[in-house]
Amino acid sequence: MLLALLLAGGCGRPATIADCEEIVARIAELELRGAKTADPSLIAKEVADTKVAFQAKAKKECVGKRITQSALDCVRHAKTAEEIVRECLN
Repeated sequence: MLLALLLAGGCGRPATIADCEEIVARIAELELRGAKTADPSLIAKEVADTKVAFQAKAKKECVGKRITQSALDCVRHAKTAEEIVRECLN
């Protein structure tokens, strides 16, 4: 029984709305920071707007999909949006 619990923990858990919003926000933030004209005062507003715009899509394509804590940690520490897509979510 304990072995089954340990193995199940390594497989991840269903992603929550909060998980999906965090991923979308992080990708948006990294994309905006990479833009040469990125104004730090506008980044927070753009990230919030992006979260709202992708909320329905995120619920459909993200919520409930399997995600691990290590994938979320990778998203939080990624340096680029491409890194998130290429390394964290694959």
